[in-house]
Amino acid sequence: MALAAPPRPLTERSAQELAAAIRAGELRSREVVEAHLDLIERRNGRLNALVADRFPAALPEADAPTHEIVALLRTAGAAGARRLRPPRGGTATPRAAGGPRRAGAAAAGLVAPTGPVATDYRDLDALRTSTRLLMRQGFRARSAIHPAQVAVINEVLTPSDDEVTRAREQIAAFEAAGGGPTGDDGTMVDAATVRVARDVLARAGAAGVV
Repeated sequence: MALAAPPRPLTERSAQELAAAIRAGELRSREVVEAHLDLIERRNGRLNALVADRFPAALPEADAPTHEIVALLRTAGAAGARRLRPPRGGTATPRAAGGPRRAGAAAAGLVAPTGPVATDYRDLDALRTSTRLLMRQGFRARSAIHPAQVAVINEVLTPSDDEVTRAREQIAAFEAAGGGPTGDDGTMVDAATVRVARDVLARAGAAGVV
């Protein structure tokens, strides 16, 4: 009688395989995240490939209710993965990158997905431009393949002092109006405006500028 092959380690399975297993209830997101964090911690000392980590936040995010994660995965689907795949010899264009994934993350109330890498790590001007476009489309992080890219990505994703001040003013105006639409310096401020303003403050806090 043939023996069944042992299951492959989680870190050797594709993203689509892992997503399917989570949807089917065969895996929990925490298991997947823990496996990958363990691999990173074991290998990174020798490779020095990870510039900065956010391990403390990863596990709580993985513990999000299963129905939220499933909703995100279903919304993203294979189409989102294809859109994130860069063209041959280049970088995934911000216009094509992960629309369903971003929409799914927003609908499920989860953290926005990470933007695709820019493979030409010497062209920092192009990196700055494409990162700005990604940020406007809802991405709040971007992968880097070279240390030189990190400062540029952080610069673009970190709100300026003026943006922080404006965000605070909008939130204050909204709250002073009792949580309803109001005018502020000739501009309407509503719940959607405040969500954006709070995102600005959250990014500034994460970057340590407030």
